[in-house]
Amino acid sequence: MQITPRGVEVLVGGKALPQAALSSLLDYRLVFPTPTERAALVGLLQRKNLLNLAHAIEVTGSFPATGRQVVLTKALERAYWLPDTMDSTLATWTTIMRVRESDPSRVAASLASIVTPKWQHRTDGTLTAKVGSLLTSIDKFALRADDLAYARTNRAAAQQYRKSCSIATLWNGALAMDELARQEAIESGEVVRTEVTERSTKVVTVPLGDPNDPCKLRPDTSVLLFAQPGDPVVRATLGAITYVNGRLCGELSFSSKAGLAAAMPQGLFLTAEPRTFDGVINSGTRWSGRAVTDGAAVESLNVPLELAVAGAPR
Repeated sequence: MQITPRGVEVLVGGKALPQAALSSLLDYRLVFPTPTERAALVGLLQRKNLLNLAHAIEVTGSFPATGRQVVLTKALERAYWLPDTMDSTLATWTTIMRVRESDPSRVAASLASIVTPKWQHRTDGTLTAKVGSLLTSIDKFALRADDLAYARTNRAAAQQYRKSCSIATLWNGALAMDELARQEAIESGEVVRTEVTERSTKVVTVPLGDPNDPCKLRPDTSVLLFAQPGDPVVRATLGAITYVNGRLCGELSFSSKAGLAAAMPQGLFLTAEPRTFDGVINSGTRWSGRAVTDGAAVESLNVPLELAVAGAPR
């Protein structure tokens, strides 16, 4: 994707995509050097009266992660620390990364290869593979060309919202298990440090933190235990949460009769397993704009006092 004296050009395999083929854009993965080029493409699609496609580009651009489009400067900001005295521009990054090509498409390809994660997409059960599989799963929730016919309907808007929620769930799950981003998840309570001493039983009780430590884990949910990138990831079910000797503790049950794998270290991290919405909205009535007649209108609602006054001015 580049802006030239001739206008906006979309490059596929180093060659400009013909204007007549713009409607097939979502069949490709779009790489934008900066948000400026993305905005220029949206404006071009609007002028070409491809409003649904322009809308889809804007929607996928608002997702926390997507397999349909990448903004290089934003991706580089996530992957590397930029000095405070330097602005995040394509010229800055090409200088820092020592990319010397004069062709904008080759510059974009070179920078994209730098920030593309080298995840091991093997089903070997390690933390590295688990994080990679979460990021790979994001792609199945991305908008595709087949979605464009309904991109402006209420039903499609609801479906896009559910897709965006699933993408956000997978992205946050990957961040929670990533070495660099994990600390923020610990401070928010999405991830807790724990330690396991019992390994030969199917049910063990583990600490979830001191009374003042944040913890957003809930009982009767599926959780993941993990440690270092090369260590395995173990799935368990978090049962009852109680206080034991002044510490918040949870009961973990494992599907394996052997309990926790012996290869796992004693110090572990615990987080909720990401859950996504894989279905489709089958009811055309509620999302088509027609009135719903399957129940009487609600005239009043009894709300507890503490909720009724929540947020009221003091």
